[in-house]
Amino acid sequence: MAKRIITLYHAGQKLITKDQHALKGNTFSGTFGTVIGADVASTLNYKIGDSIVIAHGMGAVSFHNHDESPFTITGILAPTGTPVDKTVHVSLAGIEAMHLPPAQLHELLEHPEETDAQLLKVDSVSAIMLGLTSKFATFTLQRELNNYPDDRLMAILPGVALTEMWQMMSSIENLLRFISLLIMLSSLFGLSTMLLASMQQREKEIAVLRIIGAGAGTIFRLILTEALLLSAAASATALLLVFAVFNLSADWLASEYGMFISANVFNLHNLLVIGIILGATLICSLVPAIDAYRGAINQRL
Repeated sequence: MAKRIITLYHAGQKLITKDQHALKGNTFSGTFGTVIGADVASTLNYKIGDSIVIAHGMGAVSFHNHDESPFTITGILAPTGTPVDKTVHVSLAGIEAMHLPPAQLHELLEHPEETDAQLLKVDSVSAIMLGLTSKFATFTLQRELNNYPDDRLMAILPGVALTEMWQMMSSIENLLRFISLLIMLSSLFGLSTMLLASMQQREKEIAVLRIIGAGAGTIFRLILTEALLLSAAASATALLLVFAVFNLSADWLASEYGMFISANVFNLHNLLVIGIILGATLICSLVPAIDAYRGAINQRL
């Protein structure tokens, strides 16, 4: 027996009908009417009124096509940025009809109005996606369904399942954070090395500063200020680039991959990270600043 899964789009989900206007709440038109998601329509270039064939299989591999009972697209769901955009919705009557014997299916297609209702009667359902008007009743209903005595039922919360999956992925997230830390450290060491290497080329410049009255402390502070300005400029540039990329690609990521990424990069967490980076920059730049203070300046005076 083929699995039967009920997937009901939300009552407020918008549908694009034949006049290409987004309307709220529409039902299937006839036994072989189907409603498809926005990604399905755009990827396969489907339009309302086109016929599609339901097949057993996954992806490009189909081991049984129901060519004799094509479905007609009666609605296209407006984009939501969720997995609903990649779905095809058919009625339970349509699932029952396409599995009828050839003779009965032919009779149904020829005279749909004379069809015996018992032929399309649904006797079993494999899964139901259920939404509650009261979120506070979620765990109560889950417990009641799992303990239902008259049948073997299992209630699963998709959000909880996804949370458990992300917890399993936390090790990868920590690894990415460690890699980011290594990149930051290598950048700071590179900055310190660059400043140390530039001291020899800037001895005359520093000597002129001393001649016009700049003290050793002033030279020390100039080196620290230069390093802080470079680090601050790099941090600001990175924030602006991330902000621009997120803003420009937000709609595309939502429609193509269902990813909703906040473009709010100017938050307390990022400011704290930038503060830590500036503090580490200050520490790393002490070595070239002390070198400029002690040796390279006095040798030219």
